[in-house]
Amino acid sequence: MQFADRVFLPLYEIVHDVSIGMVEAMPEEHIDFRPSPAVRSFREQIVHIASVERGMALGAAGQGWAFESEGFSPDDYPGRTALWNLLLQTRDEVISLARSISFHRLHAPVLTPWGFEATPAQILIFMRDHTNNHNGKLSVYVRMAGFEPPFFVALGSDTFKQLVL
Repeated sequence: MQFADRVFLPLYEIVHDVSIGMVEAMPEEHIDFRPSPAVRSFREQIVHIASVERGMALGAAGQGWAFESEGFSPDDYPGRTALWNLLLQTRDEVISLARSISFHRLHAPVLTPWGFEATPAQILIFMRDHTNNHNGKLSVYVRMAGFEPPFFVALGSDTFKQLVL
């Protein structure tokens, strides 16, 4: 529990708040914006983030690996409010799953779907980094659509201060 509450969750919540800020920054009429036909739309990026967060948190917690084949469908989240609620729901599930991992299991390697072993702690950190990567993409999408993305540090400055002071 100490890893979840003292290390993972404060940093995860900063990154997750950026995802929510991206949804708030992109007007409703632009949520299907995509910079080119070969990439996910803004909405598809948000649903991808939620699907992978849920899937990796389930895997880290020892509840199996459910990714996009069993994840969320963009068609089920037609507007900003639906995307915002999906992110909140996913955040709550990730927090609960992270807190459910015992200290002893946290450092016991598990087989990942990619064919190598990783500890639940490593999986959760990778999940957070994956979300952060997609937030960078979303920031570009928001700017390309002509709007201002949230400033990463401003959203997480209070949490960051608590971690370092």
